[in-house]
Amino acid sequence: MKKVELSLMVLALGLNALAVEMFQKSALAVPALPLFIFSLIVVSWVIGRSSEVVVEGLDEVARVLGFPSYSLGVVSSLASTLPELTMTLMAVASGTVEMVEVAVLASLSSVGLGILLL
Repeated sequence: MKKVELSLMVLALGLNALAVEMFQKSALAVPALPLFIFSLIVVSWVIGRSSEVVVEGLDEVARVLGFPSYSLGVVSSLASTLPELTMTLMAVASGTVEMVEVAVLASLSSVGLGILLL
Protein backbone atom coordinates (compact mmCIF):
# COMPACT_ATOMS: atom_id res chain seq x y z
CA MET A 1 0.00 0.00 0.00
CA LYS A 2 1.39 3.35 -0.98
CA LYS A 3 1.72 6.25 1.43
CA VAL A 4 -0.76 8.28 -0.60
CA GLU A 5 -3.41 5.59 -0.31
CA LEU A 6 -2.73 5.16 3.40
CA SER A 7 -3.06 8.92 3.88
CA LEU A 8 -6.35 8.91 1.96
CA MET A 9 -7.66 6.11 4.16
CA VAL A 10 -6.78 7.97 7.35
CA LEU A 11 -8.27 11.20 5.97
CA ALA A 12 -11.47 9.43 4.87
CA LEU A 13 -11.92 7.79 8.27
CA GLY A 14 -11.22 11.08 10.04
CA LEU A 15 -13.70 13.03 7.93
CA ASN A 16 -16.25 10.26 8.33
CA ALA A 17 -15.87 10.29 12.12
CA LEU A 18 -16.12 14.10 12.16
CA ALA A 19 -19.29 14.04 10.05
CA VAL A 20 -20.92 11.43 12.29
CA GLU A 21 -19.95 13.36 15.43
CA MET A 22 -21.33 16.62 14.02
CA PHE A 23 -24.52 14.82 12.98
CA GLN A 24 -24.99 13.44 16.49
CA LYS A 25 -24.58 16.93 17.97
CA SER A 26 -27.11 18.28 15.44
CA ALA A 27 -24.46 20.64 14.09
CA LEU A 28 -24.69 19.08 10.64
CA ALA A 29 -27.95 19.57 8.77
CA VAL A 30 -27.70 16.43 6.65
CA PRO A 31 -30.39 13.74 6.45
CA ALA A 32 -29.42 10.55 8.27
CA LEU A 33 -29.75 8.13 5.33
CA PRO A 34 -27.23 9.79 2.96
CA LEU A 35 -24.74 10.16 5.81
CA PHE A 36 -25.20 6.50 6.70
CA ILE A 37 -24.72 5.39 3.09
CA PHE A 38 -21.63 7.58 2.70
CA SER A 39 -20.19 6.24 5.98
CA LEU A 40 -20.89 2.67 4.91
CA ILE A 41 -19.10 3.21 1.59
CA VAL A 42 -16.06 4.84 3.22
CA VAL A 43 -15.69 2.23 5.93
CA SER A 44 -16.22 -0.64 3.45
CA TRP A 45 -13.50 0.76 1.21
CA VAL A 46 -11.07 1.12 4.13
CA ILE A 47 -11.78 -2.40 5.38
CA GLY A 48 -11.41 -3.85 1.89
CA ARG A 49 -8.09 -2.17 1.23
CA SER A 50 -6.64 -2.92 4.65
CA SER A 51 -7.66 -6.57 4.41
CA GLU A 52 -5.67 -6.89 1.18
CA VAL A 53 -2.60 -5.69 3.06
CA VAL A 54 -3.20 -8.24 5.83
CA VAL A 55 -3.60 -11.09 3.34
CA GLU A 56 -0.40 -10.13 1.54
CA GLY A 57 1.40 -9.96 4.89
CA LEU A 58 0.10 -13.36 5.96
CA ASP A 59 1.18 -14.88 2.65
CA GLU A 60 4.66 -13.47 3.18
CA VAL A 61 4.83 -14.78 6.77
CA ALA A 62 3.68 -18.23 5.61
CA ARG A 63 6.30 -18.22 2.86
CA VAL A 64 9.09 -17.24 5.26
CA LEU A 65 8.07 -19.86 7.84
CA GLY A 66 7.59 -22.54 5.20
CA PHE A 67 3.90 -23.10 5.92
CA PRO A 68 1.20 -23.41 3.26
CA SER A 69 -0.57 -20.07 2.88
CA TYR A 70 -3.95 -21.54 3.81
CA SER A 71 -2.68 -22.50 7.29
CA LEU A 72 -2.20 -18.87 8.29
CA GLY A 73 -5.57 -18.12 6.72
CA VAL A 74 -7.12 -20.54 9.19
CA VAL A 75 -5.24 -18.89 12.06
CA SER A 76 -6.44 -15.48 10.86
CA SER A 77 -10.01 -16.73 10.68
CA LEU A 78 -9.84 -18.09 14.22
CA ALA A 79 -8.36 -14.82 15.47
CA SER A 80 -11.13 -12.81 13.85
CA THR A 81 -13.82 -14.84 15.61
CA LEU A 82 -12.29 -14.60 19.09
CA PRO A 83 -13.84 -11.20 19.97
CA GLU A 84 -17.28 -12.41 18.92
CA LEU A 85 -16.86 -15.64 20.86
CA THR A 86 -15.71 -13.72 23.94
CA MET A 87 -18.69 -11.36 23.86
CA THR A 88 -21.10 -14.26 23.35
CA LEU A 89 -19.64 -16.19 26.28
CA MET A 90 -19.76 -13.08 28.49
CA ALA A 91 -23.42 -12.55 27.56
CA VAL A 92 -24.27 -16.15 28.40
CA ALA A 93 -22.30 -15.95 31.66
CA SER A 94 -24.28 -12.88 32.75
CA GLY A 95 -27.30 -15.14 33.13
CA THR A 96 -29.98 -12.64 32.17
CA VAL A 97 -32.49 -13.95 29.68
CA GLU A 98 -32.16 -10.97 27.34
CA MET A 99 -28.37 -11.27 27.16
CA VAL A 100 -28.57 -14.99 26.43
CA GLU A 101 -31.05 -14.26 23.63
CA VAL A 102 -28.69 -11.64 22.20
CA ALA A 103 -25.79 -14.11 22.39
CA VAL A 104 -27.74 -16.81 20.57
CA LEU A 105 -28.98 -14.40 17.90
CA ALA A 106 -25.47 -12.99 17.40
CA SER A 107 -24.05 -16.48 16.93
CA LEU A 108 -26.80 -17.53 14.53
CA SER A 109 -26.51 -14.37 12.46
CA SER A 110 -22.74 -14.72 12.28
CA VAL A 111 -22.98 -18.30 11.09
CA GLY A 112 -25.70 -17.38 8.60
CA LEU A 113 -23.68 -14.52 7.16
CA GLY A 114 -20.62 -16.75 6.95
CA ILE A 115 -22.59 -19.34 5.00
CA LEU A 116 -23.95 -16.68 2.64
CA LEU A 117 -20.49 -15.25 1.96
CA LEU A 118 -18.84 -18.61 1.40
